[in-house]
Amino acid sequence: MALAQNLNKHKIVRPKKPRNSNKVKKYLLIIAVILAICIGAYGIVNLTRIAPKEEDKKELVLETGDRPLPEVIKIWTTAEGGLNLRSEPSTDSEVLTTIPEGTELVAEELSDDWYKVTYKGKTGWVHKDFVRTFSDETDAASTTEGWEKYANTKYSYSTVRPEDWVERDYGANSAANLASYVAFGAQLPDTLDPAVLPPVVVKVTTDSKAEVEKLYAKKTDADASDVKVSGIAGKKYTYTASSGVQMTAYVVATSKYTYILEESGGYSTELTKMAESFKVS
Repeated sequence: MALAQNLNKHKIVRPKKPRNSNKVKKYLLIIAVILAICIGAYGIVNLTRIAPKEEDKKELVLETGDRPLPEVIKIWTTAEGGLNLRSEPSTDSEVLTTIPEGTELVAEELSDDWYKVTYKGKTGWVHKDFVRTFSDETDAASTTEGWEKYANTKYSYSTVRPEDWVERDYGANSAANLASYVAFGAQLPDTLDPAVLPPVVVKVTTDSKAEVEKLYAKKTDADASDVKVSGIAGKKYTYTASSGVQMTAYVVATSKYTYILEESGGYSTELTKMAESFKVS
């Protein structure tokens, strides 16, 4: 009994919690939330700084698929009977149109073995196996080193030809009103075969430049552009022959003659070099 009374006298008194403890917890929680927000915002800002720009994203996508070419690539179709322009770089995709053999195009992108091109307002893809390429216009009409000079003193002009080609003067052609018809190629027959056109020809006529231009303007799919040949203003024509092959011709005139430089399809590179080297004396 005495012990119990003694214990009652010495009860254990627990310390009371400070009244502002709840406030401290709230403050700590608010501080933690603010810190979390700040850390999150800092992370977002840094991610934005290192994130790729839109153009970088585009290039990244292109690197894994379609790739823009580093420079302009000119190509010429070589498919006999024409080359299919497809909607996608696949032989299973839709055929948009058929491009004539020998057509000059500009490749815009490369995807595996396919070039992206635009032909008569339609953009699609052509396979690399059916074209020949040059890196740009300079290469397409590059140096003629190793080429041989040809001079025609009778009609006062000169040009160059590939060293493995020959030239043959077939004379006048009254049916076409030509004063001269000179052909260039690797192999040429002794007499002109109308059914087999030489790779490149130089025609001379007394017809006016306007008359000749009218004839070319009437050809199928004819497209004309202004050029200079031997420093004289002229015209360059591309058109589709009855065989479905795209052909190219340059027309330039002096006060005496009209000169026509023409290729039979697939020789526009050689023709361009010859036209750039063409001199009228």
